[in-house]
Amino acid sequence: AQYTACTENAGDAARAFSAMGLRRYADEAMALLVRHTGGPCRPRGKPRSTLTQREEQIANLIRRGARNREIASALQISEHTVERHVSSILGRLGLRSRWQIGDTRAFPED
Repeated sequence: AQYTACTENAGDAARAFSAMGLRRYADEAMALLVRHTGGPCRPRGKPRSTLTQREEQIANLIRRGARNREIASALQISEHTVERHVSSILGRLGLRSRWQIGDTRAFPED
């Protein structure tokens, strides 16, 4: 529970820094999430191998409220690449919206 609160706070901090135009700090907060995310998020009943490791990282960041630009910066990939990964995640999981990726009921805490 404490770990979950810490990662949620890092996501909140990244969004707040981004809203204030403090990209460097937003990027650092998002990078913290990438480095210190516990187990990858995955839908209930689906095997861990359903998503690639990168897709699991992106799903974790989406779940914590990160936007494509923030994800791209944190993972040092292009925004277009993030969009392709999000599309792949949606297809693999049979979802219609990125908001479904972020639905905490669909992703148990590890």
